[in-house]
Amino acid sequence: MNNFNFSTFLQIMQDGLVENSTQEAAGRLLLESITINLDSDFDVSKDMISNLAKQKVDVPKKIKNATASKDLISNINLYFEDVVIPDINSILIDDIIHKMIGSLKNDISVPEGVRKKYEILSTENEPSYFLAQVFVYAINKQNKLIPQKQISGITPEQVRLLQEVKNRCPLCRDILLKETKKTPLSRFIIVKIMPSKTKVMSWGDFDIPEFLSKNENPSQKQIALCDGCAPIYNEDANYEDFLHLCKLKEHYMNQSFIQISLDEMGLEESIVNVINELLNIDCVENIQELSFDVLKLEQKILKTNPVLLDDIRRDVSKYFNFVELNFSKLRNFKVIAAEIKATSLKLEANDINQAEVVDQLSYWILDKVNLPNDAKHFRASQIIVAFFIQNCEVFSKQ
Repeated sequence: MNNFNFSTFLQIMQDGLVENSTQEAAGRLLLESITINLDSDFDVSKDMISNLAKQKVDVPKKIKNATASKDLISNINLYFEDVVIPDINSILIDDIIHKMIGSLKNDISVPEGVRKKYEILSTENEPSYFLAQVFVYAINKQNKLIPQKQISGITPEQVRLLQEVKNRCPLCRDILLKETKKTPLSRFIIVKIMPSKTKVMSWGDFDIPEFLSKNENPSQKQIALCDGCAPIYNEDANYEDFLHLCKLKEHYMNQSFIQISLDEMGLEESIVNVINELLNIDCVENIQELSFDVLKLEQKILKTNPVLLDDIRRDVSKYFNFVELNFSKLRNFKVIAAEIKATSLKLEANDINQAEVVDQLSYWILDKVNLPNDAKHFRASQIIVAFFIQNCEVFSKQ
């Protein structure tokens, strides 16, 4: 089970359920946490559960879309507490949680930040809340298995781009990777959304969407089209065609970020809570002389830490002004900055990598202000650390 999805979640839960231990009963028990909240009756059939378990089909779109509701998420939490947990053998609950975390770690498509978030949830929250949150994540993951023979010769990045468009051409809706009894039929071409310079020059003056002009990730400037639409776009696309494809790409990217956005609801409030608590920090001895010379992040983060650099750059871009505004209201900001710098230097002196320094410093902030070490506060603390990396030289020039 290398892919974490509904099928994986179902199999792990089956091992611990008592009354609903069969595949059909377990599947119905879990899916009804969502379907009982749908406006119209939704038939959770035996065949549907079987196909989901065998990864022959994806989770129905109606079920996936329902999890975008914050109210429904709350109902799922209550359902797991009142219905699911009572049916789990209490002796095996820790085993189930351990298997869930292990499965998340084994799936390379699960971002490191997501894995860490659920690890924290597993230790800082009730089992019902942890399982409910992981269940929602599993529902939104790709469930249908692409057989190994189908992805032979196809790179992981191509697979990701195929999954992004749900294996259908955004322009004509034809299937891009067709299943056949013998050899899989590949009908997709990965195209650059921005056509050739020669083609672009013929358009005259035009505006380029921000996500294309600023994004350094090549895959976010590409999209999967069928082998019929791709050549036509590359050869004959006009400015209107270009804008249309840009809108489609932005739509698919936004869909991918829906769950992340839901996870970060209320995050700014958590940051404010941390900052307000930092107000109570007492003066420290031997305050470090502060340097507010702003260095480029690339000058502080080692080249061997590209993932950390991307994470810090994202947090600085999104939250720097917000954090700075709230810190500007504090009289003891220099004291806070000095203690954070002193702690950072102590951690760096222990010869641990920069990613671990960021994590340990984030934990230290929460411990210092006596706030819970839950996922949301930890995320807020990481953002504050990113602020000081950019602004106050946590990490000196490398």
